[in-house]
Order: sequence, then structure tokens, then C-alpha cells
Amino acid sequence: ANIVWAFSTLRAANHEEVLRAMCTRALPTLHDFAPRHLVGVAWGLASARVYHTEYFAAAARVAEASRAAHWVPQDVANFLWAFAITKCTGVSPMGVVVSHAAKLGWDAFQPQELSISMWAAMTMGVADARPVVHASVQRLLQHAARQVRNAGAKGFEPRHLTNVAWALARWQRHCRLTGLRQECKAAVCRPALRAVASEAAGRLGELNPHELARFLWALGSEGCLHLRVLAPGLVADLRRPGRLSELDAEELVSVVTVLSWTLERAVWEPKAGQKRHGHPLTSGRRREHRLG
Repeated sequence: ANIVWAFSTLRAANHEEVLRAMCTRALPTLHDFAPRHLVGVAWGLASARVYHTEYFAAAARVAEASRAAHWVPQDVANFLWAFAITKCTGVSPMGVVVSHAAKLGWDAFQPQELSISMWAAMTMGVADARPVVHASVQRLLQHAARQVRNAGAKGFEPRHLTNVAWALARWQRHCRLTGLRQECKAAVCRPALRAVASEAAGRLGELNPHELARFLWALGSEGCLHLRVLAPGLVADLRRPGRLSELDAEELVSVVTVLSWTLERAVWEPKAGQKRHGHPLTSGRRREHRLG
């Protein structure tokens, strides 16, 4: 595991060949690996963007056989992230990992671990067609969002806030567009997004352009971009010299679109409708634009 980490970090000229060879030789003994070693190798492969399907399939079998016993929150987050990055969704042991995370308690997860787990689960859920995976993704996002709703987002870095918001909003949108009946409950999702927005209100300048566009889209698509909270910081951020020019065309369109959603909702939608609906417009066609 340490050698894999070193090669994935240093990126030597032949690192892909070496990593593949090492992982292939390790396959027969994976059941003897400690959790941090099993996860560490998966993380190293994903970090180096080396796709070794046999290793990930074998690691998934080991995780399922052991029920992810003795895994810590960092193991959960790194394992899910590795599967999401390498797109090995068809063999991911999502159910086992989510069940173990629930036993650990989401309050045991640091902000980075929580946000990475949410982003990775959403990414795999969107790419995987298996209903059992969809149910596990909904369970993870629902429980993690409840943790954010109840405890707030204090201590989250800007990128963590973006990951949480994007994971929730992107999953909700995916479920609506595909007809999946695995949306997170609005009573959990929207308060979590509002907690994230409140924490980010004075720190929007710390987001890079891509993060800013994604963050605003995520809040706006769920009707949680409240101008009273975010407008002062957003206006100050967008007025900074060069800030708007940092946005590419798609990011700029996304920001303008989501602001138009918010204004239209604030002006034209009755207050009763604003409370009832979790989205800024009643027209699904208007919500089609997305980023990434």
C-alpha cells in the first residue's frame, strides 16, 4: 500500500505499468489486507487515474465479506471516492459501505469525509443502473443531509460546501428526470442546503469559478438560493476585478440562469407555492440547464 501511494503521488514515467503489476500480484492476498491498506491501494489507483477493474472487483468482494468491519470514516470516504473516480460502479459494494457508515454515525465524519462521501455516492448513483445502488445512494444522502441539517455546516471549507450542495441537488434532479422514486425528502434536503448557504454567505470569494457556478446552480435548482442571505456577498464577489471574466461561457450562463430562476420565483410565484415546491419554477423545461 505504501509503495502504491508513493508511485501514485510521484507519478514516475512508468507509474501506470508498475501500479498495474503490483495490484495484479496483490489480488490473491487481499483478504489479508488491513482496511487502511485495502482502501489505500484503491485510493492510489484512483489518484493516479489507473483503471484496474480486477483490483476494484476483488476489493469490493473483500469489503462485502467483512461487512467493512473496523473501517473508520476516512476509509469509507476514500473507498467511495476511488470507485467514483475510476467509474467502477458496477462492482461497488455500496450497500455494505453505507450500512457501516450508518453504524459509525454520520456525526463521526469530518466535513471533508462527509462531503466526499456524498459527492462520490451521488456520482455512482447517477452512473449505475442497479436499483439496489439507487436505494443505498438515497439512504446515504438522506442521512448525511440530516446530519448537516441538524448540526449545521460550521467548519466546512468552501469546496466541502460545494460538494454537499452539488451532491444533493444533482441527485434530486437526476431522480426527477429519470423517474426514480429515490429523491431525498424535502424536509431534510432543503434545510441542509440552507445551512450550507448560510455558512457560505460570507465566503463566496473563496470558491473558484467552477465551484461558484455549481454552488449557485445547486441552491437555485432546489429553491434555496435566498437573496437576503447570499446577495450581499455575491454582489461583492462578482464586482471584484476580473471575477466575471474567470467564468467560462457555460459557467456564466449557469449563474445568469439560476439568478433569473430566483428572481422569477421571488416576484411571480405565490408564497404558498414557494413553501410547497422544492424548485424555483413550475416548468421542468426551465430547469434543464445544468453544469458538469
